[in-house]
Amino acid sequence: LPTGDNILIDEWFAKIKINGNTYTTSPLIELLYDKTNPVLDGVKSDIVWSNSKDISYSIVSGKNSSVESTLAKVVVNVTNSNADITMADLADGTKTSVAGTVSVPESKTVAGTNVKFTALDNAGNPYESPNYTFLVDKTAPKVDSLGVVINDAFIDTTKPTTGTPVILTGVSDNLTLAEVSIAVVYPDGATVKGQTFTYDANSALAEGTNGVQETLGYTLEAVNGVVPDGVYYATVTAKDKATNESITKEIYFTVDNTVPVVTAKVISGTTAGKAPLTAYDGTVYDNYYSSNVDVQLTYTEANKKDIVVTDNGTEVEPKWSINEYGQYVAVLTVSAEGGHNIVINGTDTAGAQAAPCSVSFYIDKQVPTITTVLNGGIVYTESMGKLKMTADTGLSASISDATEDPGDLNVQI
Repeated sequence: LPTGDNILIDEWFAKIKINGNTYTTSPLIELLYDKTNPVLDGVKSDIVWSNSKDISYSIVSGKNSSVESTLAKVVVNVTNSNADITMADLADGTKTSVAGTVSVPESKTVAGTNVKFTALDNAGNPYESPNYTFLVDKTAPKVDSLGVVINDAFIDTTKPTTGTPVILTGVSDNLTLAEVSIAVVYPDGATVKGQTFTYDANSALAEGTNGVQETLGYTLEAVNGVVPDGVYYATVTAKDKATNESITKEIYFTVDNTVPVVTAKVISGTTAGKAPLTAYDGTVYDNYYSSNVDVQLTYTEANKKDIVVTDNGTEVEPKWSINEYGQYVAVLTVSAEGGHNIVINGTDTAGAQAAPCSVSFYIDKQVPTITTVLNGGIVYTESMGKLKMTADTGLSASISDATEDPGDLNVQI
């Protein structure tokens, strides 16, 4: 006992002096003297991120189980979390030990959730633990945005685009980021390329008291300087340090880096073949026709925005169809007499402009008129039949036609 405290017992009663106070009791007493502080078992900090954390604890009033006083109070305080709690009244004063489990709430900051234990036994011995730290993140990251950028501008992914696309994504987490993956399936369906961005404990972007936000980009790989044509499928997934994984975000887009090609050439018409010309593909046609002329027109992509065909500057509308190669084809029948200049232009939905192609020709369906004059005054007609001519008979002939060609006049006597 401390100095000044004593127990005096005679045959009738006992006088007990403790802490300066004197107590009188019957001669038959049992006195428990406890100077041992309560002890906490089974708890230590965990500084590895997890998405769920339960800690089991045990508090005893002391290690001398047979001579320890019972626990009067046990309290658990949880702080710096998104759901701070105080667990009190865990001891009812009848037991020398209290055991339980604490489900650690999600940490409020990257400093972690703090859990502290306090206890007091009925002999007045206290216990106060340090703050045990637990890193708990129950919230998955988010893929906030996903788009395609060309020349620093977002494109409409519902329409084909030309150039070198960059997949741009924004990701965030309430506490940490560990990994962000961008994966791209190329048009062949088998080639998968992309990039994985990782963060370690030293990264300023990996942790932050107000959450983490990051913008990341991946540029499609070119082949011989050009990104291949076709439909691309891109996905983005993010993970945090507690292994929570975001919902995958996806996007489809079409690349069309091929410039369309348009063609025009004459494929049928009646001609004397006296004025041959060469078409774009080396085939020969004529400059003059005495019948309707059929012009074959082609546009080499199914991915068209518009095709414009003009005849002498006036737009015409041939009937288009798509062949087995995915090309637009049409036959334009030209019937009006006179000169024609057929020009075709085309633009695809990615905005690429084709080099124009043209073909020119002349239609003359009228039969030439030939006039024969005898002796300077008599106009010969077929009703005259055969005429006898003398050596001094004079004869002249002339041809009249809208497209007169003197080389086509043949006079035989």
